[in-house]
Amino acid sequence: MAISYNWIINTVDAHTEKDGKSNVIFNIHYSLIAYDDENNIRKFYSNSTTIGEPSDNFIEYDDLQKSDVVGWLESALDVEAIKEILNAQIQEAINPPVVHLKPNWNNQTSE
Repeated sequence: MAISYNWIINTVDAHTEKDGKSNVIFNIHYSLIAYDDENNIRKFYSNSTTIGEPSDNFIEYDDLQKSDVVGWLESALDVEAIKEILNAQIQEAINPPVVHLKPNWNNQTSE
């Protein structure tokens, strides 16, 4: 089973001005989506995380790319642990530990 992942950056929180810089991002609201195309299953992990103070490598908001934000996320998060959670959810969808069985004797008439 091959699972692929995709980061979605939902929104970012930014200080309008900080240390002489504009739109300084300090919090990222994200989702990581796991795709199991073989079984047509999608699972989502959504959260937010605070990132550190702007550094010498500050990127102006207008120049910011998704890959920059994903890099910040991957530095700040335990991505492997998140993927393990998503993989377990996919496995549970494929092999559910609980099923709902509907007895057919409710439709029978009494004799």
